[in-house]
Amino acid sequence: MENQKTENQKTDKNQPKQKPFLTVSIELRTEYAQDYHKRYSSQIIGALASIDYFMSLKSDKKNEIQEWKERTQNIVLGNLNKTSEALNALIESQQLSSMEPTFPGRKEILINMKNPATRTYIEWLEKIDNLAVEIEMLWIMGVIDSNQRKKAFSQLSYATMLFARTARNFINKDRKLKNESKTESKTEEVAEDKKEDKKED
Repeated sequence: MENQKTENQKTDKNQPKQKPFLTVSIELRTEYAQDYHKRYSSQIIGALASIDYFMSLKSDKKNEIQEWKERTQNIVLGNLNKTSEALNALIESQQLSSMEPTFPGRKEILINMKNPATRTYIEWLEKIDNLAVEIEMLWIMGVIDSNQRKKAFSQLSYATMLFARTARNFINKDRKLKNESKTESKTEEVAEDKKEDKKED
């Protein structure tokens, strides 16, 4: 037993240490938000993390990335806010603000907080779920019909799909910028080597 314990200790020491992270539990009431999380969470969190990482580096591309990030986020959040304002106006006009339908399919989702970007994603996801709840409530209460419900979800889809598209676009942009940085570094190294060779001559 003692020998086995010693062997286990040796094995544990050889394993790389993993940074601990928190696991956050959030409840998603709508199938729309649940499906969105399942399909796009890794892509969006990865893109946001790449942005944060790139911004921490010393690079002349930082201003370009920051401007691009703010511009795309403003577009996406602006579209979501327009949808939210339209839905809230309907809810208030019908005096439904104190009501909420029961969602039998609500699920608890566990999300690993591996980086600060995850917090931003959770805020977006909760906003998406809230908007989907409002659409369903208006439909259940008879304020909007099935066609209007479909149109409302189409508008929400347009806004939320921009998150996923933005993520893909940044990942491609990130790869391009990293390749450019590597090329610039190699060019500088070659130039330095040539200078050293001339000095030796």
